[in-house]
Amino acid sequence: MSIYLTFEYARSLRAAEIAMLIKLDPNWLFTFNFGFRVDADKARKLVAWWFNAAQRTLYGSTWTSQFDRSWPEVHCYFEHPDSNPHYHGLASIPDRMGYWTEAHGNELWRKVVRSGQLDIREVHNVRGIARYCTKDFIRRRGFEQKFVYKDTRLATIGVSSLVPGKES
Repeated sequence: MSIYLTFEYARSLRAAEIAMLIKLDPNWLFTFNFGFRVDADKARKLVAWWFNAAQRTLYGSTWTSQFDRSWPEVHCYFEHPDSNPHYHGLASIPDRMGYWTEAHGNELWRKVVRSGQLDIREVHNVRGIARYCTKDFIRRRGFEQKFVYKDTRLATIGVSSLVPGKES
């Protein structure tokens, strides 16, 4: 049995991924460019650090204990690992954070990755942007190089049903 997906199966998985992104209804698109070759694991850590730092800057040092606000949910797709590595991140985030990152995000990204660039845009065509971000998803290792940044605090301690608007 082959470990590789058939093209038809990979296409159906991509279609399911696009449908999931449309249901998420993302409102911002982030493109994290590194400016140097980086593997997906290192890139994940840098992007996660950036989202943590953005929240710390925007919401203060107690940002991790603020259960009364929504947290970003970002689905990131790694592209061109051998030539121009970058992540496209489709994000469902509060508008306050979106507008703040649009104004200050690139400056913060340069603190994380000196040679990097960050492009931030509001999403107006979810289906089109979802198709664009997942274009390499069906290639070899595309599934392995996706990651999701979101709040996992409640799920790990099993109290998500105690917070209004959160489901278990």
